[in-house]
Amino acid sequence: MGSFIRLLKASGLIIVFSLMGFILIKLAFALVCWVIGHDMVEATIGLVASIGFGGWIGLEAFLSLRDWRSRVKAKDFDTPQ
Repeated sequence: MGSFIRLLKASGLIIVFSLMGFILIKLAFALVCWVIGHDMVEATIGLVASIGFGGWIGLEAFLSLRDWRSRVKAKDFDTPQ
């Protein structure tokens, strides 16, 4: 049961980070489209890219957070000699 809860927590964090990444990339594309304008093909590519990059950002953010937390926990167990 504990591994299932860890899986749910990890999935939840990845989803939250992915949503934040999606919003960030979507805003960046919206700014570019607002400044220079676009056609339907560029709008479709921007949507697909936002989803892909958002997921990638979410996964990378989760892995970075996990790595950072493991390094912080490892320092707690280090004892000076």
